[in-house]
Amino acid sequence: MNNRKKSKLSAKEILIRNRERKRLQKNETSRKSYGKLYKNKESETKTYSQTINARKKREQREKSKKINERKLKNKMNVRKHRGKKNVELSSMSLVVPEGSNVFKNRMEKARALRKFKEGLPKSPSKRCAVISTYLARRSPRSPTIANLKHSVSPVEMAVVADIQEIIKSTKLKRSKNARSVMNSVTASISGENLANSRGKIKLCKNLGLPARRVAGGQRIRSRILKSESSAWALTQQKTRKDSISEETKKTVYNFWLSDGISHPTGNKSDIKRERLGPNLYTSHMTHVLEKTQTDAYLDFVAKYPEIKIGQRAFEKLRPFFVRPASEKDRNTCCCRYHVEANLVFKACMKFRKSCDRETDSQESDYPVFEKMSDLIHITLCPKVNGFYRKNCLDRKCSLCGVGNFKLSPNESQSSSTVEWQKYEYNFYN
Repeated sequence: MNNRKKSKLSAKEILIRNRERKRLQKNETSRKSYGKLYKNKESETKTYSQTINARKKREQREKSKKINERKLKNKMNVRKHRGKKNVELSSMSLVVPEGSNVFKNRMEKARALRKFKEGLPKSPSKRCAVISTYLARRSPRSPTIANLKHSVSPVEMAVVADIQEIIKSTKLKRSKNARSVMNSVTASISGENLANSRGKIKLCKNLGLPARRVAGGQRIRSRILKSESSAWALTQQKTRKDSISEETKKTVYNFWLSDGISHPTGNKSDIKRERLGPNLYTSHMTHVLEKTQTDAYLDFVAKYPEIKIGQRAFEKLRPFFVRPASEKDRNTCCCRYHVEANLVFKACMKFRKSCDRETDSQESDYPVFEKMSDLIHITLCPKVNGFYRKNCLDRKCSLCGVGNFKLSPNESQSSSTVEWQKYEYNFYN
């Protein structure tokens, strides 16, 4: 009889033991399979240069090398710019008075400069105020300092401020006078000294001007100084010998606004504006032409034969608020009375042309009218303040009337016949 005691395990412990045994068997199987597939993996040996750390360090060294090269290049550019600047300053002709070397050596000058700095206030604004006040009072040595051209006097600062003000108020305007002023200012401040010192960009920043405008002033200055008549008035637009005078322009202007050429629309909202500059406009009531521009030009030539002017120049001098008539401005009556009156007028003028007029006096006494308004004008008294009088329109005036319209002998013959057209109304039930 076997007296050995068997260990009794619970069901849970048995389950855990079996799971652990299966896990160990699975791991063993995976290790064996890994060894079969990669049996030569462990035998391979890598050098340090092929590792990941070595590769990262190489990339980092290359990156730092590029950064150092870029810094060195920037440093060389700065040195090059400073060298040019020092050459420019040394090339400037400074007026140094005699006896300016008052110090025995540079160390003595440095000690004096250190004492001077220690005596000045610590604040930069106060330090500048003290130095400017000292120079403004014209001390015995201040003329010597001014001759060195290392300081800016209050007079020079005031001149620069005045130039800034006139440029600020004029540079955005588009009128001819404003452009002439800007041309004069830019031409006066941009000369050979500015070109030699290469300070055009700094000047533009101080005055608030683009570099192209200062360059244009340099061209104007060189063109004027090299011309035969060196005068600043040439900055304005050159006028031709046959240019239109101001008197002629005023006459043409008044003619465009005269009666029979144009008239106001009568509508308060018809206002024409023209831009003179930023937020600057001029306005005037709109006028509408009563005839074409060609007819207006012919009337002007007939009225002022002594003035020689072309049609295109005449049209360019038309005020900006005078415009041709549009459809909305044509208030034409199409009733039977007005239409038939025009038909009769055309037929009568056609008959007058067909009549034989033997002498030139008959042609002047019995003219052929082109418009009905010309015929009406003969039968009425002249306009007063741009309008006909009411008595003349009502045919109650003794000075005018239909009798002013004269008929030629050929037109007065009873044997003559005239054909014209008229409307005939028919009513249908």
